[in-house]
Amino acid sequence: MIELLLAWCLVQERVTSDARCMECHAKEAAQWKTSVHARHETGCISCHKSDEVNPDAKEKEKTHLQRKPFLSGMMNTSPAICATCHGQETAKFKESAHGADENVEPKGKWSAKKLQGCLSCHEPHGTAVASRSAIFAERCSHCHKGNSPQQKKMLSYIAAADPFDAELAALKKHLEHPLPGIPTAKAEAARDAAEETYREMRVSQHSCKFKELEEKIRPAFPALRAVYAPLKEQSESASRSRRKYFFGFLALMAVNLVLLRAWCVKKYGGESHKA
Repeated sequence: MIELLLAWCLVQERVTSDARCMECHAKEAAQWKTSVHARHETGCISCHKSDEVNPDAKEKEKTHLQRKPFLSGMMNTSPAICATCHGQETAKFKESAHGADENVEPKGKWSAKKLQGCLSCHEPHGTAVASRSAIFAERCSHCHKGNSPQQKKMLSYIAAADPFDAELAALKKHLEHPLPGIPTAKAEAARDAAEETYREMRVSQHSCKFKELEEKIRPAFPALRAVYAPLKEQSESASRSRRKYFFGFLALMAVNLVLLRAWCVKKYGGESHKA
């Protein structure tokens, strides 16, 4: 009996590294390597915790022994897993109509259930930066069709939020390498205020209260553009002036070289003397 227990213990292995998980879960590993989670070094153990496995199990589904604190990550448990890092988003999601009941059949058809759980919108292993338009097309439109009130609110919100994101991204990129002599204090203040709105928007949109979110974005976008537009014009004008002076300098140097050559030819002759 003791020998059997020892043999049973020997085939068990406590998985404590992402690399070990990826030896078996190659497909998920390939998706993860291009994800936002990978860029932030959030891997298998971060989300699923460690588990004991039996590599010699004859049936694949019996490889994992489901020992605590392991979390399987099925759709109906995803909010609990995601909430360990995304607590604010999870709290907002529970305020929405979709968060009322998390006990959903993972393999159920979209038309047969409400969209529920984080995995309803986000692919966990290949998670990219969330795109509202893509999520709407791939997820929301399965249930919210035609000119339904929900669809109108979503589309109106997307029409306001996407340009705001693009304008903020352009301003941030512009401020990474400001040209000397151009004041940027107002632009930096506007960027900081817009980033605060952006962060709040990215979290609060999980509540699906799109009308309220749109009302916050509407005044923020013109304020952002009012700062970025003149800054961009000033920078482009300064760049044009710098290019003009640079090419003028090159032209002057070329003229000087031509004159210098002409003087050398006149002074020393145009042909070298052979010995």
